[in-house]
Amino acid sequence: MCYTWSMFMEKPTVEQHLPLVKRIARRLCGPHVEFDDLVQEGSIELMKVIERWDGVRTFSSYAGICIAGAMRHYIRDKACSVKHPRGKEQKVLSLNTPVHNEDERWELMDLLSSPLEEEIPDYEVVLTHLSPKQKDIFHKYFLNNERIADIAKARRVSVLYIHRQVKAIKEKLKQHL
Repeated sequence: MCYTWSMFMEKPTVEQHLPLVKRIARRLCGPHVEFDDLVQEGSIELMKVIERWDGVRTFSSYAGICIAGAMRHYIRDKACSVKHPRGKEQKVLSLNTPVHNEDERWELMDLLSSPLEEEIPDYEVVLTHLSPKQKDIFHKYFLNNERIADIAKARRVSVLYIHRQVKAIKEKLKQHL
């Protein structure tokens, strides 16, 4: 039987390298993730690293890189990256919420209704200033919500051409509305 150096080396244990896991967890811990969760992820990765270690590299260097990577994966995948501040509840208002003034009392719905509904311009007036190709693109892009890539593919033209046509249509809309 041929003996190698790794056969005589002592196999590392989890207890020996748990301070390494805690040190990395402290460094990566923040308001978005709990310290204990990171220690748990790091301990699981430490057990995997002990099984994979080949004895060629220094164990602590190899383990540190793997453990930090596992903790970063946990932060990215599992932890919620957006936390709302404590004590700041978001108020939900109903449209029937009363709004008080000195003399009058309204509901929120009364304040939100606006006369803009009568003032919305008719886009048919603008269509008279567009070419037939631009009218087709206008209908597909603005009214049917088709993607520029799909319109370009259907018309057998480049995406850049359709993008420029959409830009020209927007400019004409600004001029005539």
